[in-house]
Amino acid sequence: MNPEARLIFEPLPYGSGTTLVHSIEYRPLAVQSTTYLELPEIAGEYSEWRGGSPPRATNMTLAIAVEPNGAIWEIRAGNDDFELYFINIEGIQFLQATLPSFTNPLRNLTKEIVFLVVMKNLCYVSIYDQIFLVTTKIPFSGKDYALTQNASQHEHIASLLKLPEKLLGGTIDSEAWLLVLCDVGGVLVCCADPDFHIPIAETLPSPKGLILLEKFVVIAADREVQVHHIRRRRLFLLGTCSISFTPIAVTSTVNLCEFAVFGAAGEMEVFVVNPGKRFLDQRNGTGQKRNE
Repeated sequence: MNPEARLIFEPLPYGSGTTLVHSIEYRPLAVQSTTYLELPEIAGEYSEWRGGSPPRATNMTLAIAVEPNGAIWEIRAGNDDFELYFINIEGIQFLQATLPSFTNPLRNLTKEIVFLVVMKNLCYVSIYDQIFLVTTKIPFSGKDYALTQNASQHEHIASLLKLPEKLLGGTIDSEAWLLVLCDVGGVLVCCADPDFHIPIAETLPSPKGLILLEKFVVIAADREVQVHHIRRRRLFLLGTCSISFTPIAVTSTVNLCEFAVFGAAGEMEVFVVNPGKRFLDQRNGTGQKRNE
């Protein structure tokens, strides 16, 4: 496998036990399953975990996003553009939009900087340093989506000052936001006002992030974890904690107000946000309190 080939991980929602796993430039990965004993070990109860490429994925698949009902959005590299597909919960595929490419047709797929976020049936796509919104939605009817009669359109909504390494989305303070993470620091983009950007973790290298509980923005970088929240479009630092490793991923846990940070050598630290007392607790250590 090309070491530069980017891996895509996207868990299906609501604890389904399935994770989409796909490698750019390579043929789709077959779905595999494994059975494991639930913890705590109660009466020998077993659960199944399944992982593999999404249905209809190809070696040209560059980005994947999953809706709460399990429907899948996917970006593929075309001959000289990008194509946005929608795959409904029955596995039926629709071409939703053709998006511009800023490279030549003989491009190296591992060098493409393309990310996809879906919030409330709206698609936000970053292509290099540009962000687009797919404006025509697939109408919702009953339990599934129907095919639109008109071709979907896209509009340019924002330009970034730096190339992103990750694009995340979520609701904070009743507004939809995009969290753009770069090689150093990142920026929050307000979807309701895409010209409104808030820098975040400006000095932290290769940050990983998470929007937690529609309230908090978690940033983890080399030896430091930060938790922020936004109120009236102002960013406040809630707390910081030190870690002894370089993180590769951040995820929420099954417990409310809790998240986990993972390192390349298998390290893991769990943190608890206490919004009432305005601080961050490290499960096995002491967090630093920061008042607003």
